[in-house]
Amino acid sequence: MFSKIKTYATAKNIWEKLVQICEGSDETKENKLTIAQKKYESIKMKDGETMTEFYERFSAIVIELNSLGKEYSNRELALKVMRALPREWDVKTMAMRESKDLNKLELHDLFANLKAYEFELETRAEAGPSTSQPTKALAATASTEQTASDMKCYNCDRPGHFAADCNRPRKEYRSRDDKRSDDRYRRDEKKEDRYKREYKTEERVVERSKELCRDRRMRTRGDKRPSRKHDRKVLVAEESTKSWADTDSESSSSSSSSSDSEQEEVHCLMADQASYDEVFDFSNVEFTREDLVSALNDMVKEYRKLSHSFEEAKAENISLKSSSIESSSDELEDIDSLKIELSKLTAENDLLRNSSKLKLRN
Repeated sequence: MFSKIKTYATAKNIWEKLVQICEGSDETKENKLTIAQKKYESIKMKDGETMTEFYERFSAIVIELNSLGKEYSNRELALKVMRALPREWDVKTMAMRESKDLNKLELHDLFANLKAYEFELETRAEAGPSTSQPTKALAATASTEQTASDMKCYNCDRPGHFAADCNRPRKEYRSRDDKRSDDRYRRDEKKEDRYKREYKTEERVVERSKELCRDRRMRTRGDKRPSRKHDRKVLVAEESTKSWADTDSESSSSSSSSSDSEQEEVHCLMADQASYDEVFDFSNVEFTREDLVSALNDMVKEYRKLSHSFEEAKAENISLKSSSIESSSDELEDIDSLKIELSKLTAENDLLRNSSKLKLRN
């Protein structure tokens, strides 16, 4: 070192040479400052690193920046430290931002507060697991509930619960009423199944009636078109237990025995053949000349009736309009006469007023 400065005569030149040797040139300072700033910007607390170790690393970078002429305020340093901490420290950093003045918070005070919080976290970790985590007992309860929904009770034979949780009496202590209720429940289930079977049978009967109507329509293509004057009805009936022969005898028997009505159900389907849109397809029916002529005559008669009614309504409308016009003209004449009379009375009133004023002056 002495060999480098022995040629200089003054103390000022010696000092400048020493500064240049220790700190380097301006370009070297810029490079060192750039590297130190990159370290400052990219600093993060490592996994498993204690707060004391992180404080030493961060302080070394800050001291290096200060020696190179780059200084930061207390607020900038505090925010940088908070951003460098892991996610587990977010609650603590947010609380410090709200409660403390970062402009006056020194770096050593900030790390002292963080060290105290780190010590508290370590103490809690050693004491035991957090209560916020779900325990095995709760998980077992959830799986038990899911299993119970698929199981069947051995006491009442109903799904959704176990025999230990069943609110019905035990089988050995169950009375006759309970047995009767169970039998009634089974009878209801059987009745519901019977209703479903009868409903399916009724659907088959409806389909069969449609097929019969379709076959009849195909057979009537070559024959004469059925007359519209006679509306025929098709009755399709299915009886669950017995066939009935007479309608009067059936009505009298049903009124006398109401209890047998549940077992003897009659499902009827009434199809009105008068609605040709549903039963007949006119595109497949052949009309004769006589049918077309009669239909045309009917249309002409209907047209004449409508024309006559239209003329009557038109004449009535014209008469009403004329009567309203006459009444309005009469009202206008009355109004004009009243206006003339009013003007006369007004003029006469003015003359009388003027004459009375002249008399008072004289």
